[in-house]
Amino acid sequence: PKAYQVPSGYKPGNFHPIPFKPNKKLFTITHDNYKQYQDRLTDGIIALFKRYPQTFKMNVYTTHRTASLPEWVYEASMKNAVTAELISDGNGIKGARATAPFPIPDNGLEAIWNHITHYRGKTIMKFGAQAAPTETGDYIIMKMIEKMLIPYFDPELNAETLEKRIF
Repeated sequence: PKAYQVPSGYKPGNFHPIPFKPNKKLFTITHDNYKQYQDRLTDGIIALFKRYPQTFKMNVYTTHRTASLPEWVYEASMKNAVTAELISDGNGIKGARATAPFPIPDNGLEAIWNHITHYRGKTIMKFGAQAAPTETGDYIIMKMIEKMLIPYFDPELNAETLEKRIF
């Protein structure tokens, strides 16, 4: 994968800037030319070209996809592709760890499990606050910090150890 440089002007703690320059439109798909791209369009998009031939169009731009995960997660993904399987009528998985169990999903259940188990890091921190009312009508702000350890994303554990344990 191509490594990207930290954009100039970025300060740690700020929102991450978009690392790409604005793209120019490559071409436009319309009712008049959609058939030449039909093998890459969904049935729903094709239906929109047919239903709104005068107004519906699709501008096409360069696609950028970036990812930066630990190398062991990429390795786990390759292994998951050949070892992961659905169990309990799709209510569970086995033979997977660290990231999406089905890198090339064959059905909707596999895609859902990919969403549930995509890599998030070994720990997740969540910050929150609640207002607890008092008897006098006032309130007390309670601040909370939750830190969750997720075994599925632990590089020290293997798929067999994780059986029946994701979170």
